[in-house]
Amino acid sequence: MRSLMIVHDLSHEADAALLRAVQLSRQHDAELHVLHVIQGHLPPAVMASAKEAAQRALDESLRRTGAPSDTQLTIIQGRVAETILENSHEGDVDLIVMGLHHQKSPEMFVGTTLERVVRQSALPVLVVKNADGQPYGRASIALDFSLCATHALGNLFDLLPSNADIFALHVFDLPASGFLGRPRSTEKMIETQKQMIAQLVKDEQERLGVDGPTIHHDVRQGGIANALDESIYTRHSQLLALGSHGRGVISEALLGSLTQHYLRNPPCDLLICK
Repeated sequence: MRSLMIVHDLSHEADAALLRAVQLSRQHDAELHVLHVIQGHLPPAVMASAKEAAQRALDESLRRTGAPSDTQLTIIQGRVAETILENSHEGDVDLIVMGLHHQKSPEMFVGTTLERVVRQSALPVLVVKNADGQPYGRASIALDFSLCATHALGNLFDLLPSNADIFALHVFDLPASGFLGRPRSTEKMIETQKQMIAQLVKDEQERLGVDGPTIHHDVRQGGIANALDESIYTRHSQLLALGSHGRGVISEALLGSLTQHYLRNPPCDLLICK
């Protein structure tokens, strides 16, 4: 990772995201960009005053979090989500970092700046819940056989330090009919899924290289959200990676149900990849 951009709206949640962005920039020796967007069309004098106030607040946040001296700070007027996306493309950014903005009203998540950025961005988006300046040590990922899931695994592998652990969990449901009352068939399907996931993890580990986090894997039957919640809780994961399927018109209009579920009620930090 060569460059990351933290979006800061002067909130406490954004300060938590900044703390993580500073840690990652130092870990990867990456350029750190801080973006603050002032929304609306304001008279020049009012805009100048707003920019000065934002500059003072952000300078203090950068000082408090120990940001590198060469951190690039941009304060700009515009439509927030669109400006974030434009700057991420123009700045040759590898990762967008954002804080949570909807913790008190998760039912109002759709339509927020965070939702729009995650939905429309082709870049990975790290959503920070916890204020922690220490490197990630444990992460979980929902792994299936899709390209976006393996892409998420690759991004997670690159993001974490080499001494971290990744817990890849594959969850599947049995067909509604045909397997009821046939325990041998059920056991055979579970064993087949385990073999396929083991091979997938082996292939991805070889592709990604040995100098990186250790990837563990498991296969569960049942509901994916419940299985992931249990994995995160029992393994004390600090980060959950999810692949958001597709980049077409439909996927831009709607986020996957699993992604929306965790963006509304995140158990830890989230890494959303396409």
